Amino acid sequence: MARIIDDNDICHCLFGCTTTYKRCVGYCKQKGKYLTTKQMKFKECLRKQCRHFDKIENRGYWQQRELPIKVATKKVSTFE
Repeated sequence: MARIIDDNDICHCLFGCTTTYKRCVGYCKQKGKYLTTKQMKFKECLRKQCRHFDKIENRGYWQQRELPIKVATKKVSTFE
């Protein structure tokens, strides 16, 4: 049975760092470590479309990232 992770639990991140779970935005299946926003950008996981990267969907980072895309598509459709 999988253990439920709390937002204040300590997670091991890339480069030997530790942080709280609430700061992690994804998980690298290859390394077995969590990633913060800065680490994910540095490793370019999204640009490379890395198959080992799993994003943690319930993070505010992903909702903020989707917001400009929805607004842009809405503006394009109103001009048609």
